[in-house]
Order: sequence, then C-alpha cells, then structure tokens
Amino acid sequence: MSLLSTDITKLKRLSLREVKLPAPEIKEIEKPPTDEEIAYSKLLARNPLLSKLIERLNLASCKTGNTINRVNVVI
Repeated sequence: MSLLSTDITKLKRLSLREVKLPAPEIKEIEKPPTDEEIAYSKLLARNPLLSKLIERLNLASCKTGNTINRVNVVI
C-alpha cells in the first residue's frame, strides 16, 4: 500500500464563518407552589390588609430572602 500523493496546501480550506446555529429554545418550567406560598395566599384570602403590612415592613421569606409570591389557592 502506498500513501496518496495529495498536496494538502493546494486544497481549499473549509470555513465555518457562514454557518449559523439556530437559537436555542428556552423552555420555562412552571414550578409548583411551595408550602410557604400556599400559606401566605391563604392568609391574604382571609385578610387582604396583610399584604400592605408585609410591603411596608419589607418582610421577606426566611428560606429565600425574597418577597413571597401570591398564588391562586382554593380554600
């Protein structure tokens, strides 16, 4: 067997400059409400003035440090 006699320097080089990848799809997964969010929502359903109190005192979640989100919960 013999090696192919091809001069590599004379061949055209391939370029990937023209190649464009499609934009990745971002899938948002909806997470189930936490126990803390459910309890907070039930409290607000009973007494809506608690939301103003929590906003004025800048109260936050002990676990995350962020404000607690209100979710729709059937009592």
